[in-house]
Amino acid sequence: MKEFILRQLDFATVRFTIFNVINKFLLAATQIFAIYVFTKLFNDAEVAILFLLLGYILWFQLFELGLSQTLQNKFNSGVISKHEFFSVCIFHFFFIIVVSLIFYFNEFYERLLIPVDRYTNQELVKTFSLGASFLIISSNNLILQRFLIVLNKDIIVNITQLTQTIICLVGLTVCNYSEINDVNIIIYIYFFPFVLNNLIFIFLIGYYYNLKLCFIVRFANLEFIKNTLHFSIIGLLSTIYVGMDYYFAAHYFEHSEIKSYHIYSRIFFISFIFYYSYIQYASKNISKEVFLNENVVVRRITRVSTFIGLIFVSSIFMFILLLDHLGVIAFVTNGIEIDALTFATAFFYYLIRVFRDVLTVIMKCIDQIKTLFKVHLLEIGLALIFLNILIPKYGIKGIFISFFFSSLISLIYLYLSKRKLKF
Repeated sequence: MKEFILRQLDFATVRFTIFNVINKFLLAATQIFAIYVFTKLFNDAEVAILFLLLGYILWFQLFELGLSQTLQNKFNSGVISKHEFFSVCIFHFFFIIVVSLIFYFNEFYERLLIPVDRYTNQELVKTFSLGASFLIISSNNLILQRFLIVLNKDIIVNITQLTQTIICLVGLTVCNYSEINDVNIIIYIYFFPFVLNNLIFIFLIGYYYNLKLCFIVRFANLEFIKNTLHFSIIGLLSTIYVGMDYYFAAHYFEHSEIKSYHIYSRIFFISFIFYYSYIQYASKNISKEVFLNENVVVRRITRVSTFIGLIFVSSIFMFILLLDHLGVIAFVTNGIEIDALTFATAFFYYLIRVFRDVLTVIMKCIDQIKTLFKVHLLEIGLALIFLNILIPKYGIKGIFISFFFSSLISLIYLYLSKRKLKF
């Protein structure tokens, strides 16, 4: 098993990373182009709504319900077959469509996510609901992609992501060229491909690999439900933590400040999507059983993933400084300037995030549920205290300082847990 996983790490993971890097560069370019188009065509309130949707995407992905990690662990342990894994993906897709419709036709969550006193225009509120519905459905992407990854179909994962990115890029280009300033059209162009692309590839993959629909009887037992619930709770706590920055931005910042914060956040999010996709793929064959028998493999994956993450975050930081010096950032954002101190604060936070993200993924794979539960509760509690104190005083910098100290303290706890597990 050790040789098999190391072989996967050396060859398949490198192949996945090369294709993924190309794909992610295009995705990063699309996100940067989206910032240019949004800030060019829409007013501050409309741009703020669009940026909040992008910021809340992690919260909307909570509707994945922890199934990806549960199914991966069960598949790696030989408990379920690929047909059963795929069947859950299908059932989840139809279930999540119903959930998204419930959210679209009810306004109970809008008051929580966007302050109604700042968004008195009901059309903008409904625009937010429309985009949120698409993003809720897109949470099914996470299960489909995890299914393909554990089957070593990494090229198909990249094809699905590439197709989605190209559709969005073409749509944004048309909007920019034609100067379409209807925010609802932008929602359909930028967010609907998440749903359409997923639907198409579900049926193509099922047909091509002759996957049979099962009624999930063999493993739909109390243990499966318990594991799913555990990972769902862990996912909920983790996502609340990493996504609460936009919640506080929505309630504390003016529209122009939300725009500025999103620029800083998206810049480093580009580095995140590179290294996080690597650790997800590199750890795809890790289970509790593998960890107990082949501890050195887990240690190696942890170190390599952390190194890659630090390289990406540092490279993005230096590259953006160069672009800002050349005036490229001001051009792309239609006049939004980068504050050096705020940018440096964000950089230190995202460096800490690399260590934190890698260890949390590994802990999930080896079923360290109690450890993760304590870590995420600690993070949320600390962040709530720091954010309420520091944002009123330091604004955007207050968010990054708050998350830096919250992540640093939780990382210390993770590191101590890692030492106890001896990897």
